[in-house]
Amino acid sequence: MKYRTVLVLVLLALAAGAAFAAGGPPEEAVAVKILMPGGPQPAAANMVFEAAAKYAGPKIGAYPVIEFVPWDNWPNRKRLLLQAGEEMDIVFTASWSDFAAEVSRNAWLPLNDLIDKNAPKIKTAVGVFLQGATVNGKIYAVPTVKEQAEGTGFLYNKKFVDKYNVPIMQIKSFAELEPWLQKIKDNEPGIVPYLNGNPATPSETGRYHWDAVGGGREFYLYKGKVLHAYFIDEVWDMLKVTRSWYQKGFFQPEVDDVGIEDMATNKYLSSGKWFAWSHVSHPGKAPEQTAAWGYPIVAGGQVWRQMVTKNILNGSMDAISRTSKKAVLAIKILELMNTDKFFNNLLNYGIEGVHYDLVDNAKGIIKPRKPANSGEGYSPNMQWALQNQFMTYLSTSDDPNKWELYKKYNAEAGLYDTIGFIEDMTPVQTQFASVTSVIEAYRPQLMRGLVDPMSVKAEFQKKLTDAGVKAVEAELQKQVDVFLAAKKK
Repeated sequence: MKYRTVLVLVLLALAAGAAFAAGGPPEEAVAVKILMPGGPQPAAANMVFEAAAKYAGPKIGAYPVIEFVPWDNWPNRKRLLLQAGEEMDIVFTASWSDFAAEVSRNAWLPLNDLIDKNAPKIKTAVGVFLQGATVNGKIYAVPTVKEQAEGTGFLYNKKFVDKYNVPIMQIKSFAELEPWLQKIKDNEPGIVPYLNGNPATPSETGRYHWDAVGGGREFYLYKGKVLHAYFIDEVWDMLKVTRSWYQKGFFQPEVDDVGIEDMATNKYLSSGKWFAWSHVSHPGKAPEQTAAWGYPIVAGGQVWRQMVTKNILNGSMDAISRTSKKAVLAIKILELMNTDKFFNNLLNYGIEGVHYDLVDNAKGIIKPRKPANSGEGYSPNMQWALQNQFMTYLSTSDDPNKWELYKKYNAEAGLYDTIGFIEDMTPVQTQFASVTSVIEAYRPQLMRGLVDPMSVKAEFQKKLTDAGVKAVEAELQKQVDVFLAAKKK
């Protein structure tokens, strides 16, 4: 049955009040909960989940219900649920969202047998990305198929680029960007020159061109030696920039009190009252942001060359909790998300004719009926987390050749020697937890520019050392050395 026909039947069923309106989904279809970060969705989400039940129930006996946890609450919410041993099904995880620590704490089910017996198509659909979720031969999550490399670049509000003739393709450093931030500060009252928000703080952005080997983006193979980020001089140089920009008034005023979480930056992204921002770059990043916020956003030149990293392979994954009582159904849902285009796009964009219009069926181009930031319709804007981006529709603001550009982007990327390496933090999990606690005490102030980094550097490094950071560095160095030696054989 063609996708359009299926959608019509779904809509007719919903409109007639059949099945769901009368008392929920069919008894044979079991709800499997997906927990992930993202903006809260309106009531339209229930319609989408009901449509998912109608479509997926007869195929696999299950359907997903997604709970989007606000970004500012995501780390704590997930951590508390795991610590309490709450029953959960599918849960988002990533290298930057405690994946290694969660594996060491036995939070996720190994998926090897589940995939082989119940969802074998995952191996073909996800391919090399499964390496990013594999620890000691065990697969602990299903990664999103997306770009295989990552670089860094600046994003701009096109309105001000045009007004001031900003040469965005020539700006490839923070030093080159700074005069333009000052121009916006001097001439545009109420406009934030630079949005300082997770994960795009100046110092965080600067780390993306290093080889991260442990603890998310905390430990790096830097010039052949494993070091924690706060023992790398370049990090402190970037923190000096952060401090300087704070003092010059380049950031949004919320950094003084509520920090730099997305709740602080989204306010300005929604209103368009900003000039520059930085983020991980990939083909189509600016059109994605344009579609998300409803006004033109453009990308500048690449700040750092894109590299294939272990973090990009596990930068967005869905795991199955050890507490789940629906593991078989959960893995079947993940398989369907990776192999069924209709199902994938239903979760990403909602229902055709209700939440979006199909502009070009052959090329898979759609136009949402409501902007993603309107608070209406269904617009999670989480394609990068809802499995297999290469199956998703393109919006009218996307380059129709986006996926071809992705292939070129991947082909031109550099390759770190540690691709395939997954750290095992178990031998130093106590020290790693202590180090993380120390970081949480200092990082928010440093990322926001609220303190002079040089005034706390020695104290911060001493506390990291006392917490056991050198033991973690040594353990990771040993593991990296063994991995690299094995590759040469």
